[in-house]
Amino acid sequence: MIMMSWKASYISILFWLKSMGVTPNKTTMFRFYLWMGCIFSWMIIRYTETYQFLLYIIILTIPIWLLDKVDGDLARYTDQMTDEGKVLDPFIDKIKVY
Repeated sequence: MIMMSWKASYISILFWLKSMGVTPNKTTMFRFYLWMGCIFSWMIIRYTETYQFLLYIIILTIPIWLLDKVDGDLARYTDQMTDEGKVLDPFIDKIKVY
């Protein structure tokens, strides 16, 4: 019973995002920019040997994983699949793995 209400709320949030003009491609690009922030922070750690930027990487990684779920569900539930998104999303996912 609780799972059904949670899922219905989640789907209504997806449709609300669609009404606000949020597209799956926009969320994918936002994920890309967050990953660039992670990579930049990692480069600072490597070259300066200061580990304070490690916290930034951890903080940025959490919304990246959540946005991956949201962008896929947004495309499926609101029927907003594009050819650009079919190429862009797996590319960003490969960056996430590497």
